[in-house]
Amino acid sequence: MSSSIPEFRQKDCLNYFGPVEPSFVTVAAKFLASCTDGAEEQLAQSLDTFIKATQADCVGTAREKEHCWFEIRVDRPKEDFKTPRWHQDGPMRTYQEAAEGEPRSKYATTLLGPCTLLLPSNPKILETQAYVALREWLADQFEDKEPINLTNRNIARFTWGRDDSPVHSEPNIVSDRVFITVIYGSQDEIQTLWN
Repeated sequence: MSSSIPEFRQKDCLNYFGPVEPSFVTVAAKFLASCTDGAEEQLAQSLDTFIKATQADCVGTAREKEHCWFEIRVDRPKEDFKTPRWHQDGPMRTYQEAAEGEPRSKYATTLLGPCTLLLPSNPKILETQAYVALREWLADQFEDKEPINLTNRNIARFTWGRDDSPVHSEPNIVSDRVFITVIYGSQDEIQTLWN
């Protein structure tokens, strides 16, 4: 993914729930170009690369990953995550009965600005469940842990329902940020997220 986003124009968010098809990548690239000074054609190529790579990596049959929830978040600096919100992702949707044994994942990348913070795998960390009331305590507990350094356009996979899912947090958003995520599923599974 090699698109450049030299300037940021506005804060906004795009959510797409539907089939994985080229038309939604075109819409997403137009949206992103409207919020930034990125070239629409380059953005479309980057987004298409992201979708193809993540869909290929996603576990399941073609039918189990023919639809998606795709999100682009374009943010200005904010202090919401000055204190990290360390957590592991839990289930974001119900499984279809046949897919219950399969791990499900959310894929994410940052195109501009601070990247998601990841902690290295550690059994003590994996025993922790983060709740809002524990946020300060967790920040103190993990203060001496060196986060894994992601760079823009690295793709992170957050698999839920597994002990080895990465412990992560939103970064302290000290500059403009463009963040994208995608979750794949069948039409019914993705529809449950939308409703």
